Amino acid sequence: MLLVVCGTLIAAGSVAAFYLVAISLDERVRVVVAASEISAGQVVAAADLDSALVHPGAVAHLRWGESSRSRLAGQVAAHDIAAGTMIGPAMLMEPEQAPWGMLRLNVPIDDGLAAGGVADGDLVLLVDPGTGGSTGALGRPRRVVRPFEVSGYSGSQMSLELTPEEWQVWRSRLRSAGGVFEVVPVPPGAEVEDLADRLDAVWAADWSDEHAEALSRRSGPGPGELEVRVRFDESLAASGVSEGDRVLVVDPGAEPTAEDSGRPRSVLTEMVLERYDGGVASLFVAADEWLWWHSLADSLGAEPMVLPVPADADSAALAESLDAGWQRRWNDAVDACIAAETARC
Repeated sequence: MLLVVCGTLIAAGSVAAFYLVAISLDERVRVVVAASEISAGQVVAAADLDSALVHPGAVAHLRWGESSRSRLAGQVAAHDIAAGTMIGPAMLMEPEQAPWGMLRLNVPIDDGLAAGGVADGDLVLLVDPGTGGSTGALGRPRRVVRPFEVSGYSGSQMSLELTPEEWQVWRSRLRSAGGVFEVVPVPPGAEVEDLADRLDAVWAADWSDEHAEALSRRSGPGPGELEVRVRFDESLAASGVSEGDRVLVVDPGAEPTAEDSGRPRSVLTEMVLERYDGGVASLFVAADEWLWWHSLADSLGAEPMVLPVPADADSAALAESLDAGWQRRWNDAVDACIAAETARC
């Protein structure tokens, strides 16, 4: 019995010694991790944080302590943080350091024209796909919108952080392009403007060749198309417009009042006027486009306006300039309205 008791004590001592040695050799530390997904710009709450035992190695991390939740709550996420991610010092910032006023815009990208694909840092030409956009009838050719360095690319879209003014310009461009940009990489050493001009010339000639015969004989809707008649306001066109003119379709906007902030005037899309007579265009479009054109005047609260695009003009640049000017004018009108209401009070 004495031997049994001694053996039991020795075994227990060995287990205890092994446990104590293992603890002393365990290099894991308790660190701060994200308890749930945290979005860029989000103010972190205590419930968003948790702890975990890990081997951080050389990875920057925040040690977990009793005050970690209360100390870190209220800080702002510098970028997206997936649930379970170990949080490092650079991932959070004080509220006064956060870039308030920035807006995120996800820009869908089609890299089908890029033989080798694209990646962050590549200089590319953003391209309006043209045909298939909501321009009515036969659409329009591809055209270069602008050069841009790829940023925040996930394989299908770019995620951009923009000022409100930049956000509005990008939204307008994206809307005019039908909701997605194609990209063409710019070779090292190539002249960007020269490449853009060559591509635009090729695409315009290709589109004209493809649709020349159809344009000459087209008198009714094609398979799957519907006809919609759209009345336009020509007050922006000093000399009026006529069939065959390339025009910008413009939302007339709404002036701000004490009850409603209204909205600025803005370019909706670009189109070529076909079967146009007396301010009315007859368009042959797909069913979803028919609904958009058919309800456009009601949604705007007025007839859409048309503005002729001068020959050889860059319609994208013209639209961008007009939108920026109209935005400033609307901002001034809102400020004047607020000042008038304040003075009245």
